Amino acid sequence: ISSQLMYVILFHMAALSGQELSRQVEPSVFRLSVQLKNGQSASGTGFVISETGLVVTNNHVIEGAVEVQAEQNGLVIPMKRGFYARDSDHDLALLQMDLERAPKDYKPKPVEVAPSTLDLDRGVEVYVLGHPEGVRHAELNRGYITAIESDPEKRRLRFDASIHGGSSGSPLFHSVDANVIGVVTSYYTEASKLAYATPIEYLHKLQELAGPNPTLKNFSVAPAYSGSDGPNIIINLILSFVFFSIAFFGVRRLMRLSE
Repeated sequence: ISSQLMYVILFHMAALSGQELSRQVEPSVFRLSVQLKNGQSASGTGFVISETGLVVTNNHVIEGAVEVQAEQNGLVIPMKRGFYARDSDHDLALLQMDLERAPKDYKPKPVEVAPSTLDLDRGVEVYVLGHPEGVRHAELNRGYITAIESDPEKRRLRFDASIHGGSSGSPLFHSVDANVIGVVTSYYTEASKLAYATPIEYLHKLQELAGPNPTLKNFSVAPAYSGSDGPNIIINLILSFVFFSIAFFGVRRLMRLSE
C-alpha cells in the first residue's frame, strides 16, 4: 500500500462524522434575526467565539440594521445594538450578545477557531452549519475545499458544500478537529455548488483591530476597517491635493500672463 493511500485512509479515519461535528458545534451557531431601519427584516447566521458572547457574522448581514437577536431552537438571545468592528473588504463583523437580557441559565459556548489556513490545500473535507432563510433549525452540509484564491489583498476559500440564502456568516469547519477555518460570505446559484468563505486570518486581524476592550459602535456608523482601503484613501487624497495645486497655480499663472 502506498504512503499516499495510507495518508488518505488515516485522514478519513480521523475525520469527524457529520453527526459528531454537529453535536459538538451546534450550541455555538445561531440564526440572526435582523430588523432593518426601513422597517423590513432579514436573517443570517452568526457563531460565538468567546465565553463573553462575542459573535461573528458577515458585514452585509448587519447593513441597515437597527436591532439584531440570536435564535436557536427556541432560545432567544438579544444582541447589543451595535458592533465592535467591521471589515467591508472581507465581509466580517463582530457583534456582542446582551447577556444581561439573556436567559439566566444561558452560558455562551464558543467554537474553536483555527490559527491559520495557510497550510490548507484543495481536497480538505469541510462542513458548513448555518441557518438558511426561513429555517429555524441549523442545516449541516458537507463538502470539500475546491480552490484557494491567493489574491494578495483578498484570499478566499472556495468550496462545494451546498448553502442557501440566510447562510451568510456561517462557520466553515475543518472535518478533522471541528475548528473554524472560514466564514461563509457568498454562493452562486448559476454554478453548481460554488461557494466562498473568508479565511480565518482576516477574523484574527479584525479582533486585533477591535482590541481587548472594544467600544460598541452604532449600526449606522460606517465600517471602521476595510482591508486595503486605508492606503488607497491616503493615495487618493495626495493625488487630489497635487492636481488641485497644479490647477490652482496654473490658473494664477494664466491670470498674470493675461494682465
